[in-house]
Amino acid sequence: MWASALNSILAGFLVGSGTYHQGGFEAAMRELQILAIQNDVAAYIRRRIQAQARIAGFGHRFYNEDPRARVLMELCDQHHFGGEYVKVVRQADEILRIEKGIHMNIDGAGGAILLDLGFPVEIAPLIVLIGRGPMFAVAYLERLREGNKPFPIINVSDVFPEGGKRD
Repeated sequence: MWASALNSILAGFLVGSGTYHQGGFEAAMRELQILAIQNDVAAYIRRRIQAQARIAGFGHRFYNEDPRARVLMELCDQHHFGGEYVKVVRQADEILRIEKGIHMNIDGAGGAILLDLGFPVEIAPLIVLIGRGPMFAVAYLERLREGNKPFPIINVSDVFPEGGKRD
């Protein structure tokens, strides 16, 4: 018997969840709350840069400029939407672009929008689950259509053929 679609989606979410992956959304929302109470956002960001501290909601390991964040900000413009948090994420984006050459990512853009809509930070993991749900459903269905088990058993030697040793 194969796992149900619901169990597969939840398992996929739980395996990928954590502080740095899928937890970045919550961290970005908390970062934006801190930024919003600063008297001088630029000075705060420069202090963080000088301390070599990461600023959640900015930068991406694959994108120089996260296209998803850009689209969300374009939608804000088109619909005349934006409050305190959209304003501060844009201000921080401009400063970080000049100072470090990085831009807001999906977590920063989405977090600002949700905060301006009044969502509490604690809801962030559920929002991520909603967004990831269709992706997991499609992956599950693809495996079933190919005649594969949705979650095959994987041995350490399958991932690390050299007896489980990493380089």
